[in-house]
This record gives sequence, C-alpha cells and structure tokens, in this order.
Amino acid sequence: DGNSVILGVNAAYNNTLTNVSQCFNITIAPDTILELKGNESDYMLEEFKIGLVQNPHFNVIPERENCTVFIKDNDYVSVSFEEERYILQESNSDGTDGNVSVCIELEGKTQRPVSVNVSTSQCGTARDGEDYCPFDNMEITLAPSASPWNEVDGDTQCFNVFAKNDDVKEHLYENLCVEFVGYDDCVYIEEPATEITISEDDDVIDVGFTSEYHVVEEDDDCRPNTVEVCVNSTGQIEKPITFYVIFYSGSAKENEDFYTLEYYRYFEEACEGNCVILGNDAAHNNTLVDVSKCFNITIAPDTILELKGNESDYMLEEFKIGLVQNPHINVVSDRENCTIYIKDNDYVSVSFEEERYILQESNSD
Repeated sequence: DGNSVILGVNAAYNNTLTNVSQCFNITIAPDTILELKGNESDYMLEEFKIGLVQNPHFNVIPERENCTVFIKDNDYVSVSFEEERYILQESNSDGTDGNVSVCIELEGKTQRPVSVNVSTSQCGTARDGEDYCPFDNMEITLAPSASPWNEVDGDTQCFNVFAKNDDVKEHLYENLCVEFVGYDDCVYIEEPATEITISEDDDVIDVGFTSEYHVVEEDDDCRPNTVEVCVNSTGQIEKPITFYVIFYSGSAKENEDFYTLEYYRYFEEACEGNCVILGNDAAHNNTLVDVSKCFNITIAPDTILELKGNESDYMLEEFKIGLVQNPHINVVSDRENCTIYIKDNDYVSVSFEEERYILQESNSD
C-alpha cells in the first residue's frame, strides 16, 4: 500500500537472490502550458525528486538516497502577425511622418515570456531609408509578465512602423515587408511576415499620349506588324510611375485584329497586365523631367479582305487605347485616348473564267 516497492519478489529460503534490482514507473501528467525554454540547456528547469526511506533492516546509501526526474516540456505556443497587410499613410494630417501600429499575437498558454526579433525588408518598391524608417532585429517580448506563478493565456504586442513624408511624385502605392524570427523550439511561427502598403499623398503628374492616332499596315511580309505608341509626363519625377492601359475594340477586334499588352508583349516590364512603367531610371538622386515611354502593340495578320482599296477608306478598321486614371496620375483629357487605324493589305484576285469564248451569230430559231 502507498508509495511502496517490493525488492526481490521471488526471494525465498531455497531461492537466494544476489544484487537484486526492481524497476517501477512514475507517470508524468500532460498539459498544454508552455513552461520551459526551448533550448536544450533550459530543458531541465522543471524537476522533482524521489527518495528512499530508511528502515532498521536496510541501509540507504547516502549518495544514492535520492533520484531527480527532469521533465522536458514539449508544449508550444503559436506566434503570428495579427494582420496579413497594413496600410501606412505617408503623412499625418499635420504633415508629420505617418505611422501604423503593427501587432504580433501569441496563441496558447505560457508560464514564461516569449521573444521574437522583428526586422523590415525591401520586398517591394518602397526604399529603405527613403520611404520608411528601417529597423533590424528589434526584440518584441510577448507575455512579459508570465512566470511559473503567473500563467498567461494569449497575448498581443504592437509596435510602430514610420513612413518618411516627402514631396516626391511616386507610385500610388509603395510596398515593404516586416518579418520576425524566433529562436525558441517551443514556438510555432505561423505567419512570419506581413506586407505594409504606403499610400502616397504627393501631387499628381500629368500624363497623356503623344499622338491622337497612328496608322499601321496589317502585316509586314505576312509577319505580325507592330505600331509604336508613346506616352509622356509633364514635370519632374524621382521614382518610376506605373499606369495601366485599356483597350477598346472598334471595327478591329481584340485577338483577331490586334493583341493587348498582356497577351502579346514585345518588351519586358516589372508589372503584370496591361501596364506601362514610366521613368524606369528615375531615382531620388536622378530626377527626370518630361519623361516619355514608348511601347509596341502587335497587329494580328490575316488573309481576309476587309477594307475598300482607295486611300480614303483605308481607316475603317480601328480600335482605341486609353489611359486609366488613378489618384496620383492626372490623365490629360485631350490626350486620354489614341486611335489605331489598320490598313488592310490583303487582296483577292479577279479573272475571266475562260480566255476565249465562241459566239454564234444566230440561234437555231
């Protein structure tokens, strides 16, 4: 009964045992509370001892009187950013640098603080030190009050990310990332990164097509032909500007008579869709003035006669392209659209069926 162990169960007068051993199990109670640090050197913080009780018939050896049992905690907590994306205004209403509060949350029960290191990174167009204030390996401590005597169930800690207010005409939105790392094996990192979008508040720039229309042959020796279309801006820019182009089918139809930029590109752009980047080389130390950008639109060749053969009717097959407004680009109203006229250079052949015919002077009647 009780906490007792029998040594030499099979010993008897006619069955003498020598150097007997007896083993027994102690049950460890499972829980879901993070109690120990995750590195090996700290695994042995949770422990208890068991000891042998002396009695008159055996001698407990002093140096072997006790045994310590160390429990490795294999529970964990999860840590993640509270939001997948944050919006950071470039400036506050009083003109000071804008800021956004970014939060990291811990889920689970813990009896000790949990720390992660947070850093900014250039994952988008926002530039370190020019568009935002960077930081590296900033320590954030979650559940700072947790202890073996104070169990904490979940926690959230926040910090500020600051933009740098400037008067540079830039992309409508600039992006950066904030990431964290943990060095604790008992911490499950669920979402280690979040994206911050800086919303620019600088003045818009004027953008428009350089020509109202272009005329292009349908094909060039049976190969797809292209027409070069140019856009320019008025004023100074210190960063590349991305804008989008929209296509309007007229008598010329998309994917039959022409291809959009998204479908058929003759140039490489660091953007997706029907977009164009103006001022690729613009930078804080390289201000560009009155920038132009040209791009090609591909004309689809065919062998169908579509237009009349006289010059005045060549311009019947057409489509338009337009510039899409956004809050940081002012599309000049009289330069908003450009019409492309396609000259059809296909032909059909016409001939007499016979080279010679016989005509009788009279019929039988």
